[in-house]
Amino acid sequence: MKNIITIIGLDRECIMLIRTKKSIDVEHFWKIWIRLIDLTNNGSAVIVEGYRDKIALEKLHITRNVVILQKYGLSKTVDYLRTRYNQAVILTDFDKEGEYLAKNLFNILTVEGIHVDQSIRNELRKILSKIRQIENLNTIADHLNEKAPFYIYNGSSFTQI
Repeated sequence: MKNIITIIGLDRECIMLIRTKKSIDVEHFWKIWIRLIDLTNNGSAVIVEGYRDKIALEKLHITRNVVILQKYGLSKTVDYLRTRYNQAVILTDFDKEGEYLAKNLFNILTVEGIHVDQSIRNELRKILSKIRQIENLNTIADHLNEKAPFYIYNGSSFTQI
């Protein structure tokens, strides 16, 4: 039987925990997340909207190659990415504005010759359907790590983080 947990998310206006009716498959989440970690460890950029998004990713063991759109704006971020990366994953929020940014970034980066992996974003959107903001992964990280500890496979064995 698969390990299934209920997601706890943050309400937008306050730091009040709310229960959603959506459960996620923890094993599926970690498989997606490990792919993302592998991509960043191999030089891919992960593009997020703001600093809180970066903090959430750090809590889930993504500490390299995180590029914050809010820091430089769209055009300077694209210039920065063009000079340093060949691959990217876009992890803007799953709300209307985040989807708009993701679509625009995908089009611009593709024209600039940067390969954009859309599969991770699409899979996360599906399994985290009640979570609209990447920064809310911060809260989920605590809950997931508590219920299903994070392991890294080094080629021969698993190590718990």
